[in-house]
Amino acid sequence: MAGAAFHRVTGWILDVYMEGDKAALWVKSEEGETLQLTDGYEADLYVGLGSRGSRGGEELACLIQAHPHVTRVEWEVKRIPPSMEEREILHVYVDSIRNYRRVLSDLKRLDGIDSYYNIDLLHVQKYLFRRGLPPTCKAELSYTRDGGISSLTMLGDGGEVKPPPFKILIFDFYPIAAPRRRGGGGRISGISILEEGKGDPELLKGSEGEVVAAFQEHIQRSDPDLLVSEDVEEKVSHLLWRAREIGFNLQLGRTPGTLKPGRPISHLHRGRVLLDLKVFLRLGLAGIVERCRFAYIPPGLAAKWPAGRLIDSRQCYEALRRGMPIPRMRSFHYVKTVREAILSDRGGLILSPKIGLHENVAVLDFESMYPHIIVKHNISYETMSPSPSNQSVEGLIPGLTRETLIRRLYFKHLREEYPRGSLEYEWCDQRQRALKELLVCIYGYTGCFANRFSNISCYEEVNRIARENLVKAMNIAVEEGYEVIYALLAVSK
Repeated sequence: MAGAAFHRVTGWILDVYMEGDKAALWVKSEEGETLQLTDGYEADLYVGLGSRGSRGGEELACLIQAHPHVTRVEWEVKRIPPSMEEREILHVYVDSIRNYRRVLSDLKRLDGIDSYYNIDLLHVQKYLFRRGLPPTCKAELSYTRDGGISSLTMLGDGGEVKPPPFKILIFDFYPIAAPRRRGGGGRISGISILEEGKGDPELLKGSEGEVVAAFQEHIQRSDPDLLVSEDVEEKVSHLLWRAREIGFNLQLGRTPGTLKPGRPISHLHRGRVLLDLKVFLRLGLAGIVERCRFAYIPPGLAAKWPAGRLIDSRQCYEALRRGMPIPRMRSFHYVKTVREAILSDRGGLILSPKIGLHENVAVLDFESMYPHIIVKHNISYETMSPSPSNQSVEGLIPGLTRETLIRRLYFKHLREEYPRGSLEYEWCDQRQRALKELLVCIYGYTGCFANRFSNISCYEEVNRIARENLVKAMNIAVEEGYEVIYALLAVSK
């Protein structure tokens, strides 16, 4: 852009969300400053045109193109999950996020469309997937005077033990009575605040107006990046409504806002991320960072989404990266006879323990057994279909599993290089535990009814190989002169 003044910043991506038709990115710089930047985004979806109706494909495409909120349509050849057969589908671009649902609703009324793709992902997911940008990563950004991003380069901080330098404020408040409705009851009598590394918590007391004003003053002074509390969204909502009730326009974000009925509270804490206390205590900041980078979603979502939804997000990212459209969130299962189902799904294996007192007992434990099986045997939705794809190409699931497994084992073994109780040990442990939770669930999620790519054959094949491995290990032990007194191979459903 001729004459444009460009600025540069190096820092960590604190938060990302959609604002209007742009992506808003909050960046925590190396100097400790926080700034908001914006990036372009174009809303889109895919549709498959079937044989229903009298209109031909081209005629239907022209009709879609004529929609007042469709900017353009393009024919593209894609491999369609789960069969991975190639099909020509229509790429539909929409003029704005605001009109996206209207366009989709109008398309659903057209006769001749038999399938929809990429329609149930959040727009912030689509943006991050296209950018290949995992929040909390370190990046170098160039931007114009008005805050528009002109270039973004991720920096390799994947091996860092220390999490990004986000400031954390833990808070809780004490209502006089339990809230009965928005703004009613539950008057706030005090707020406790604890800043990371500041020792004992501070208690703000006084009238409700004095307490709320003191809380806002503290936030503006300490300028935290993360607001942490138990049931944090409910707490913040109640705090905002109580402030409104007493005529105080409470500002929790880094940009001004006003609480209005019908609007989400998210616009009132822009620039600060809400995290649930229980999740924060269980995973730590380093563990939440790992969830962000695994699923390519902002920390507020990464902290509250269950493992299955995190895995779904990562699967969708990997699929889009490979040029696949994303099917709607509904389960898919290949049809099997009862006999085939009984023979293929034998579950786990348990050898009843020999009762009594045993001496000189050794334990053999497999490290990340199921993830290793997935990677070694290339077990994936497309490789386990009735017409499997090229086995020489790494499947969708083995690819993301291998990367996550390598990363988890890296931090698991690295932590032993630090003294127990040190910050470095805790950060490594938080990271590897967060990744372990995901690895444990990847295998079971392959056969889950809620998985949009679901293929029960993947789940059954992992179980089969795991049973064989356990039996081989027991046979080796017996051949070496040992007695097997107990064996367990658990499965997840």
